[in-house]
Amino acid sequence: MTMVKDWKKDWGAELKYSREEIAGATIENLDFGDLIDRYKPKNGDFWYLDPPYFIATDKGDYYQHNFTAEDHIRLKEKVDDINKGGGKFMVSYDYRDEVYDLYKDYNVITIDLKYQGATDENRLKKRKEYLILNYEPVNQTSLF
Repeated sequence: MTMVKDWKKDWGAELKYSREEIAGATIENLDFGDLIDRYKPKNGDFWYLDPPYFIATDKGDYYQHNFTAEDHIRLKEKVDDINKGGGKFMVSYDYRDEVYDLYKDYNVITIDLKYQGATDENRLKKRKEYLILNYEPVNQTSLF
């Protein structure tokens, strides 16, 4: 019954709320280094970064655009720039020792989740990911 109730939501009101919450946000499709250089991080900024997983560096076709090991290090350097500029950031990453080692000076949170894989077997697998922040999370707000 909950599912039926969810479909009866006032989606117009929900989308209006979401639009108001992200008003003034800038969404770009650039190399992350160019993006961070273009919009110099400053106090009051929030940056969410979702790079290709570290595991993809040793699998050639995991993503359409893979990161090299150097790209992962370059991302860490840009995250340091955001931090130095006074901005806040959140990076979601795969649960790997290499990731923890890169970001250990920040707030590294382990989260448990279930992926929506292509097969029933993959949907049942529980996995871990890292959320890396340069701040302490206060609370969560749901958009819907």
